[in-house]
Amino acid sequence: MTALDMKTFKALFKGHPKKLALFNPRKDQCDTCVQHERGNLDEATWNDHRIKYQCAQEEKARNKSERNPNTLLISMDLQAVLLSASMQASALYYRTKLTVNNFTIFYLGIAGVDCYVWHEVEGGLTANEFCSCWHDYLTNKLTEGSHDKCIIYSDGCTYQNRNKKRGQNA
Repeated sequence: MTALDMKTFKALFKGHPKKLALFNPRKDQCDTCVQHERGNLDEATWNDHRIKYQCAQEEKARNKSERNPNTLLISMDLQAVLLSASMQASALYYRTKLTVNNFTIFYLGIAGVDCYVWHEVEGGLTANEFCSCWHDYLTNKLTEGSHDKCIIYSDGCTYQNRNKKRGQNA
């Protein structure tokens, strides 16, 4: 099988009788970015936010390029909430809707991923659920190898960031 270039691939969608299109997922934005986009933020605060964002991106790129085997370098994100089960009958759909959460931890050192999935009956979206996921993940990773340092990158999700601690023993 021969791979297609992007131009040829996109041309397959143009004029298709079923009106096919490529899906572009929505990019997560923090509250500050949304406020600026809507014109509800002063320029000084926006500039300060952009500088901090750029510094964080540069630091993450530097950490990724170092590839220190003694450092556990990970990023985390709560993926979009899923609804289960997926049904075509609308009356049945609204009676059986179940929220399913997917918390993803990506190990940048080996490009490995761990997903913690639970539904609303098993737990909610509080700091307790994320703390339990972190405890399980770190317990497993720290027993697997010899890591003397852990660096965690996260987006601005309130629930997963409620368990912050700064300092040497963090």
